[in-house]
Order: sequence, then C-alpha cells, then structure tokens
Amino acid sequence: MAAMFNPLSFETLKTFMAEKGFVFVPSNTEATFERRNHNDDQLVVVVYSSCRSNGGTVRGCGKDAIRVALVADLKNGRRIGLAHARRVNRCGETADILERLCERMRDMYALANEMAKGPRCVCGAPRYVDTGRCVRKCA
Repeated sequence: MAAMFNPLSFETLKTFMAEKGFVFVPSNTEATFERRNHNDDQLVVVVYSSCRSNGGTVRGCGKDAIRVALVADLKNGRRIGLAHARRVNRCGETADILERLCERMRDMYALANEMAKGPRCVCGAPRYVDTGRCVRKCA
C-alpha cells in the first residue's frame, strides 16, 4: 500500500524546529528555518518548509517537499549554496516525516562541521571538502 500524503502543519513543524535549535525566519512566501554552525557562523543549515508563513498551509500532494540545504553567508552580504540533501516528502505518519527531516538536517550540519574544521581560502571563505576549492571560486 502506498504511503499517504500528510499535510504537516506549520505549527507542528515550527515547534519541532525550535526543539532542534533552528530559528524561524519570517518571509512573505515560504517559512524557512535556519541554524548557524557553532564552529563557523558563516555556514548555515537552512530548511525550506514549503509552508506558507502567514496561513500555515502547505502545497498539495506531489507539488513540493521539505528541502534542507547548507549555505554560506559571505562577508559582502551574499549567500551562496554549498550543498543540499535529498528532499523530504510529506508521506506517512508525522513522526516518520520529522525523523527523515532530522536525518537530513544532521547530514548537512555534519558537512558544515567538516567544512568549518578544514582549511580556509586566502579570502577567508571555507573550502569544499571534496575538491578543496574556495566556495567563492576565487582560488
């Protein structure tokens, strides 16, 4: 039997994210949550919920999923994407969805820890773990 779509409520997600140390970032469109890395505050794990921040509704079945990404805040105010995890589909029980989301967040935070402990570029930006290239592509 196929798993059923679960329209995870915004309030449930907000409570879960707060328990995990993520901060709600208000937006006009999509509710996002962020957590800065404790080793390097330039590295941020961002969760794109696809929930509307104002009404708390989600898109319909098959339209979108929860996304988890690792981004870097650069000194010039820009934000660049470094990595993303597999999408978290809203299928099954609420506890199962939140467990999959937690797994993806842990993966991105572990990558952020690895990048934070690695060597820096001459510009001060972190380097990719696998290639050693600067995330700003300067060297």
